[in-house]
Amino acid sequence: MGLVVISLIKLNKFNEYANFSQSTIFLTHITLFTLVTLFTFSTSIDLLKVSGYTCAAFFVPVDIQKTPKKQPSDRYYYLLGVKAAGDFGVTIAIPALIAAYLGKRLDIHFGTSPWLLVLGFTIAFVLTAIFAVRKAKRYAKLYEQGPRD
Repeated sequence: MGLVVISLIKLNKFNEYANFSQSTIFLTHITLFTLVTLFTFSTSIDLLKVSGYTCAAFFVPVDIQKTPKKQPSDRYYYLLGVKAAGDFGVTIAIPALIAAYLGKRLDIHFGTSPWLLVLGFTIAFVLTAIFAVRKAKRYAKLYEQGPRD
């Protein structure tokens, strides 16, 4: 909501010492119509003395259209989603593959099948959970920041 100053309307030339309420105002029909219209929609009226003329300044509230913020492109969010999906996939797959490979090799070497494999998967699960939470926080921050223009 903003205030716009409508141009000053010359009401009549008054005596320097005359009071507005005591003076007679001679208005044409057009000026009277303009005055009534502005008075209806205005929130305040100020009377000014400008070079011997009494003028009315009307302040009419209007909605000033702000320039809308540039909406971020959906492309940024699609690419962020694809990147996050790939990143989370790698975060889950790599520890599981390493745990499977090392667990199986160590079980064969020590003859403890399947206990070192199970232990490797447990450690991989815990590490994956920690890394996933960190990455989720980082991607949430990137999502909230939006694209950098």
